[in-house]
Amino acid sequence: MKILNATVLILSFLLGSLSFAADIDNFKKSLIKVSPDLAKMSQNIKKSPIPNIYEVLIEGKILYFTADAKHYFFRSQLYQTDDNKSLTDESLMPYRLESLNHIKEKDFLTYAPPASDKIKKTITVVTDTSCPYCQKFHQQVPALNKKGISVRYMLFPRAGIDSQSSKIMQSAWCADDPQKALTDAKNGDKITDKTCPNPIKQHVKVAGDMGLTGTPMIILPDGDLVRGYVPTEQLLEILDEKNK
Repeated sequence: MKILNATVLILSFLLGSLSFAADIDNFKKSLIKVSPDLAKMSQNIKKSPIPNIYEVLIEGKILYFTADAKHYFFRSQLYQTDDNKSLTDESLMPYRLESLNHIKEKDFLTYAPPASDKIKKTITVVTDTSCPYCQKFHQQVPALNKKGISVRYMLFPRAGIDSQSSKIMQSAWCADDPQKALTDAKNGDKITDKTCPNPIKQHVKVAGDMGLTGTPMIILPDGDLVRGYVPTEQLLEILDEKNK
């Protein structure tokens, strides 16, 4: 009897998986028929928590489509009523982590606690030297390091890759002491102009792939996103809450 029950469960699971895959496949066909351009741009497609509504990831943003692909909600946030949690952000979390994996560890500009064994968590921050709130956030980095938080910076010149802030961040990256140079630049001090191979274009591309256009943006270890500046204590509370 136990073997029979197990067989029934396995068959039910397989049939459910086949049905799920067929639903996704049918939706893809509908999307190609209705809007081949959007279908070509789609990075990922899956069912949403709402019956007959599908999530389509395009340029780091989620669009919600009806099953026939004829109607969609443009860049909407889907919230859960009981706890006001954004299910849209939850769906984007693994995609953000996957995107960050395209950047080698050595290609972040990192401020870490002095001893590597003291690192408890790592956050990734999209930053720009010309951004006042990025400058304000940077003043908190020593306090975060003392709490065991390593800060990895992605250099994101909002005014473009040929802008003055881009040149300043390139000079900081190419300096003998990049961490000191970036700190000086964020404090408004002039740093020596330098050029060298740097990851700024890649940082801009990866940020764009995640749909991020502003600074500062803080990506937490689980891929969740904190938009804008937050004080040290509030950020530590958010990180602690993730452990519960």
